[in-house]
Amino acid sequence: MDAGARTPSPAAEPPPSPAVWRVSDADSSVYLFGSMGLSPHGASWRSRAVGRAIDASEILWLEASLDDPAAQAAANEIFNKEGMLPTGAQLSSLLPADAAAAIDATAVAAGFTPAAIEPLKPWSAFVLFSSKIDADATAETVDAAILREARSRGREIRYFETVAESLHRLTGLPQGAQIDILARLIVDFDAQRADARAGFDAWRIGDLAAADAHMNQTLRETSPVAYKTLVTDRVETLAGAIEAVLNAPDTAFISLNASYVVGPGALPETLAARGYKVERINE
Repeated sequence: MDAGARTPSPAAEPPPSPAVWRVSDADSSVYLFGSMGLSPHGASWRSRAVGRAIDASEILWLEASLDDPAAQAAANEIFNKEGMLPTGAQLSSLLPADAAAAIDATAVAAGFTPAAIEPLKPWSAFVLFSSKIDADATAETVDAAILREARSRGREIRYFETVAESLHRLTGLPQGAQIDILARLIVDFDAQRADARAGFDAWRIGDLAAADAHMNQTLRETSPVAYKTLVTDRVETLAGAIEAVLNAPDTAFISLNASYVVGPGALPETLAARGYKVERINE
């Protein structure tokens, strides 16, 4: 062997990145991506796999509109009409003792006054508190960044549902299930805030089991009714919608809440069970 010759270096392994799947049948395919609301300051998540999937797609599908003023107005109307308890009723009176004792402190930690929270129904308080968990988040969510990129490339944008339809999954929960998910959030608010970055990091490196533990496990164990409505049933509905997208001629990039793509019975598993080829894409 020539002393000056060099042994070729093995190809470097691509860095861990959020999971992307290609879902296909005999004559069509779509790309499936699970996104996060949280995008911490200074955190990098954008991968070549995401970029290439968007490159290969003519249409971006999202769960619901993110920045349409009409959608925001519809959400505000639902909060005003359906999110308040009867006059004089107090949210704390509906909660178990540990959550009732912690609600004022949690309201302050989330940036609200206790007086602003007490008149709310459990589902609407849950939405407000959930929006404040990611204390270190940037103003732009992962989905919003994908939407901005798709628009800059001239992609067509479509939605699986309206904001009203999305909210009505919460408003339609039995009150007991609403109280379950709110009480757990109130009691564990500080812990969930501390855990938010770990959940983002598990998602960012494509660790599906760890991401499921951060996103779904507590809901699955503490409120099976809410988990069925918000995750299990939603996965089944979205699987049917994705099948319809696969019947269209254009290739689509589908970005949905990451809770639907991790854990038992998640979208990749559900679509595979329906006979589609589901491949996780590396860099």
